[in-house]
Amino acid sequence: NETAGAYKVAVLNRKRPSILALSRQKLPNLPGTSIEGVGKGGYIVSDNSTGNKPDVILIGTGSELEIAYYAA
Repeated sequence: NETAGAYKVAVLNRKRPSILALSRQKLPNLPGTSIEGVGKGGYIVSDNSTGNKPDVILIGTGSELEIAYYAA
C-alpha cells in the first residue's frame, strides 16, 4: 500500500521532483495502511483504543513501519 500510494503521489505531482527509494525486502501490507493515507504525509496505523494516555508513541516509515506496528 505504501509503495502504490507513493507512486500515485509522485505521478500526480507535476510541479516538483519526486524520488522513490525502495527496499528489496518483501514487506507485507499491514492492516490500517492505505494508498490514500500516503498522500496525507502521515497517518495513524494503530490507535490506542482504550482511551488512556499512551506512555509512548511509535513512529515508523518504510520497512521500519512493520517493526513499530508489531511492537505496539
